[in-house]
Amino acid sequence: MKNTLYDNYLSSHQALGKVDNYELMAAYYQKNYFDFLGGTNRKILDVACGAGHFLYFLKKNGFLNVHAVDLCEECVELCVKNGVIAQDCITASDALDFLRRDDGLFDVIVMNDLVEHLEKDQIVETLLAARRRLEKGGCLVIKVVNSANPITGSSSRYGDFTHTIGFTQESLSQVLHMAGFERVDVRAQNLWVFNPLVNLLGRTLQGTFNLLFRALFLLYGRKSTTIFTKDIIAVARN
Repeated sequence: MKNTLYDNYLSSHQALGKVDNYELMAAYYQKNYFDFLGGTNRKILDVACGAGHFLYFLKKNGFLNVHAVDLCEECVELCVKNGVIAQDCITASDALDFLRRDDGLFDVIVMNDLVEHLEKDQIVETLLAARRRLEKGGCLVIKVVNSANPITGSSSRYGDFTHTIGFTQESLSQVLHMAGFERVDVRAQNLWVFNPLVNLLGRTLQGTFNLLFRALFLLYGRKSTTIFTKDIIAVARN
């Protein structure tokens, strides 16, 4: 069933069908990921690489020891066609099957928009397998849509037919601890990578809405929910 869902995932998904924004996404990853990737010699695995936006960012910034995997053969073919990764460094495979192989360790494993597509037991197994494939001192980076955002949460959760679950900062931290990660840092994303005027306006409006959402959540007794960006990013270490 899963292979049927993902055979034409790229061409059937409205958002992923538009793959001409590599530079914009590179600016996004520069803002949100660069600080914890380490040096360009680090061995990095991009799990569920999709159209290759993160791979493009890595190549642009001189990261050479990069590997990728995606279940969708369309995505694998597109990444190779666009030159963001070499043919022999990317695999068409289920994420869990790939991670369970004994093919060496990685300094950084990245999962952008992956775990919300999995069943709950598969999520835990996938995170366990990822933790076992990390070098000592390495990290797992996960980005998921944020169901706590009162404006985009529901749309992000149900806008993709293949989504099976939604996350908030609490549940994302919970499942990473369940998988054995001792240090988990869940953070808000920084969306503002456009021109200075748009960035200023966006940050101002976001700050205002965040204060309003925080007040409303406190009134409803949800003291632990503090992040309301469209997506959330977790960095997990052993």
